[in-house]
Amino acid sequence: MGDTPDKDDQKQQADAMDAIAQATAIGFAVASRTMEMWFGAMSGFARASREMMEPQIGEKLRDALKSAAEPSPVRAEAPAADAKVVDLASRKPSGKAATPKVEQPLVAKRMPVAGEPPAAPDDLKRIAGIGPKLEQVLNGFGIWTYARIAGLEPEEIAWLDDALGLNGRIGNDGWLAQAAELGRAGIQNRDKAAG
Repeated sequence: MGDTPDKDDQKQQADAMDAIAQATAIGFAVASRTMEMWFGAMSGFARASREMMEPQIGEKLRDALKSAAEPSPVRAEAPAADAKVVDLASRKPSGKAATPKVEQPLVAKRMPVAGEPPAAPDDLKRIAGIGPKLEQVLNGFGIWTYARIAGLEPEEIAWLDDALGLNGRIGNDGWLAQAAELGRAGIQNRDKAAG
């Protein structure tokens, strides 16, 4: 006999490796099925809890939207007439009277009027500043078309800006002008296709 294992030893090693591979495959299959069952159960629990809580949450959301839709005045506070300017470096009054700030006008806010979804809603994501999630939110408020965005009133813009936390993006990104342009381009494309 030499230093090389004979054929029986090689066969036993191969059989042992096959058994390990089979056990590993069975382990992965069981783990995979267990995870599928767990995810299915969690999904079912989430769905059931959402269905149970939806009437309560829906009612609270409607109340919140209703209160947010009511005009809310926003006013800048003017400093008192006898207020003094303070030098920030020395923290001492400079002796100059502060100039009173002009009071800003009230900004009324009104929730946009929801429209029914058209047969072919416009792709609002073509407007710079509107992504897929914001498009879904706007659709949820009944805003489906470029014409609807182009026709937003200042009160509606103020409400959307406040409700969605857009910090002036509607005006800064020029949504109304972009929507009007996209609407005109869409009408021209339809006319060319029809004519």
